[in-house]
Amino acid sequence: MRVAVVFNKDHKGTINVFGMQNREWYSEETIQMVVEALKWGGHEVELISADRFLLAKLNKFLPKLSKRRPNGIVLNLALGVQGKCRYTHVPAILEVAGIPYTGSSPMGHALAQDKVIAKQIFISTHLPTPEYHVYMSPELDQSFLKYPVIVKPRGEAASFGLKIVNDEASLKEAVEELFAEYKQPALVEEFIEGREVNVSVIGNHPPVALPVLELAMENGPRAIYTYDIKFPKKGDKKVKMICPAKLPRETTEYIQELAVQAFNALNVNDFGRVDFRLDKYNRPHILEMNSMASINPHSSFVTSAKAAGLSYNQLINRIIEAAVERYSREEPDFFKPVNNNNCIS
Repeated sequence: MRVAVVFNKDHKGTINVFGMQNREWYSEETIQMVVEALKWGGHEVELISADRFLLAKLNKFLPKLSKRRPNGIVLNLALGVQGKCRYTHVPAILEVAGIPYTGSSPMGHALAQDKVIAKQIFISTHLPTPEYHVYMSPELDQSFLKYPVIVKPRGEAASFGLKIVNDEASLKEAVEELFAEYKQPALVEEFIEGREVNVSVIGNHPPVALPVLELAMENGPRAIYTYDIKFPKKGDKKVKMICPAKLPRETTEYIQELAVQAFNALNVNDFGRVDFRLDKYNRPHILEMNSMASINPHSSFVTSAKAAGLSYNQLINRIIEAAVERYSREEPDFFKPVNNNNCIS
């Protein structure tokens, strides 16, 4: 099969630069590992930058879909370049062009990336999540909050802007900084003191939860997984990944079940990761869903897959297989003739 690995490298392929600029990029090392994994799986691979020339390049490389099962696909590693809901940009382009791709649809990414909408869905589907408040302005009342609380931007990933604050003055300062830096509402969330774990999920029919992974941080139950801890300077690692996490079997199974329910509730496809905090009674609280879980070799997703017996090469090809199976199950309406009488004038 032909697989186009679509990724963002820089801002040079845009016509204009505007709005919030993305800070997430896959390294050349990781992208090359993905290419080698796909070649190991017997695929013909081409790297294509997600810029204004994307569709022209894909049109040359990928075969036209002539049957229900895709014979060419995009492995989407594009985290977006600029603007809001950046994870949705490349999937939306591919949807319009009718090109199969891995990962979630624009709807799945939009629901997961907007942390407020995601929490509302968790609550409506009876999934446990910390209490929260949204600040649309840094001037709103804070007197009713119980400290400490977590502050984070509404629509960012990779723990950008994530802080724990302990009083009104610190909260006001943190929220003002978020508005200035990220130009978006601030999500203020109840802090759950305890252990931090995550569950990676792969597949669709049904999704399968990988082993629970614990992020053991040196400051113990009051520590949070900030950007600096997630991406430390060389030789400054402050977190240890323990997988499988040392938890009672019943607790492990319950957390995995919640992860799959969250995956389905947010319409995520193929793969993702659900982040949790466990309180002192080991009761899980869903923090958020990452619909573009990192596949760098040191990530939680890859570590959990390894604990489940999947090598890196096998994991990357499993993602391709999950997407191909998903498309194969979908009703191919685009092969049916269009009835022009139904067009809206």
